[in-house]
Amino acid sequence: MKPYHYILPVLLGFWCTGEKAFARTQPSRESIAAGRLGGVVHNYITSHNGNWPTNWSPLASGLLEENAELVANGKMPIEGTYVFVPTNFPPLDRPDGRVILTRYDSIKEDGLKGRYVVYQDPDQFCAESWVKESDFQALLLAFGGKLQEPDSNAIRIAQAAVASMFAENPDLKRQLIYRPPSEVFAVVAILGGFVVAIIIGWKLGNRRRVKT
Repeated sequence: MKPYHYILPVLLGFWCTGEKAFARTQPSRESIAAGRLGGVVHNYITSHNGNWPTNWSPLASGLLEENAELVANGKMPIEGTYVFVPTNFPPLDRPDGRVILTRYDSIKEDGLKGRYVVYQDPDQFCAESWVKESDFQALLLAFGGKLQEPDSNAIRIAQAAVASMFAENPDLKRQLIYRPPSEVFAVVAILGGFVVAIIIGWKLGNRRRVKT
């Protein structure tokens, strides 16, 4: 077999196995939202003498763009997904830090059940972290209480702010629609297949010219 005869089998193998591998290298939509929330919280704390936010009001403007993206993709704004925890909530062990906000409901990512939290580490830096659900339930048990429910008033305010943004820019909602990794992979694979087809056609054309 000629070297280019292996191209089609390799391409098929890439198509079958590459999509999942490609998706795993991309951050999930949940982790992106949690990371942006962590950044907004960190900015607030550094500009308020180390004090933590206790409600959504001072974070609203910083979350507007993220909320717009979430709403454009049919999801709740951050205020409908995360809740503040009391200051006496047990600290994390790994990573070491104090929880400020947590996702209200657990989710599954890569087959694992858990939730994202926003925490502050001993160096006063805020970030997001994935916590296994069993570990989070252990924290809740040690806390001896329940999470407060998402703030319905804050949700309404966030949704109204996003609606106003979309009203000012009607094309923005369409532009913010999130393309899952599988769709991105499909485009890459199609382009790759097109290139391979050109190469094969060129090789076959050269063979015909040599024979004649």
